[in-house]
Amino acid sequence: MFNESVQEVHDDNLIPAFMYSGVLGLHFFADTFSMPGSDLNQFIDKLVQAIKLMRGVRVCFTGWWDVLLQSEIRDIIQYGDGGMEHTDDFVEHLLVLQAKLPEIPGVEEAELEVLLEAVRQLKWVYVSSLFNIQNGTPSPGMVTSWPITLPVEFADLIDQRKPGSLIVLAQFSVILHVCRDFWAVGNAGKFLFTVVETYLGRDWQSWLEWPRSKVFESESV
Repeated sequence: MFNESVQEVHDDNLIPAFMYSGVLGLHFFADTFSMPGSDLNQFIDKLVQAIKLMRGVRVCFTGWWDVLLQSEIRDIIQYGDGGMEHTDDFVEHLLVLQAKLPEIPGVEEAELEVLLEAVRQLKWVYVSSLFNIQNGTPSPGMVTSWPITLPVEFADLIDQRKPGSLIVLAQFSVILHVCRDFWAVGNAGKFLFTVVETYLGRDWQSWLEWPRSKVFESESV
């Protein structure tokens, strides 16, 4: 969709193209949750499309980030340091999850590495967002940053309904819930978690206990 509108990125159209791609991705993401309906497979298919579109922003602007960081929109795209030393319940849970993912029945090595990278990126985005909390309100940037930084294979795993990818999505539902006051998010966290929980069924309940407790029983991470 974006590539059809902007055929080539160059110095003259860099900033308008970047801003347009960001708005387009956010709109598509918000639309995914705006009228979810009752067809779980249709919703997951639409979510896969949204993730691929938002990740496409990163691909389109490969090689331009240094220029963007020196431009007039640098304050919009600069983020905190996701590599800083920080720990809390969410970070500790993600570390535990990383150690547990190899226990998924039948998970292959290549699939496992994609899942681990997706969790690492979720942790990076969350920790980075701590720099942007204003008046106790989390930055909505962490909602859109994670899909952009995901490995491309992760969307394929969701498309295949791999349990591991859905488990990782359940962790993302916590981020969505924390940012529920953002207009584009609302109840997306609760809905996404419910979709994952329904799709996986009772056999995977133990993997979902922590995100469930956060999405349905608390107001923050």
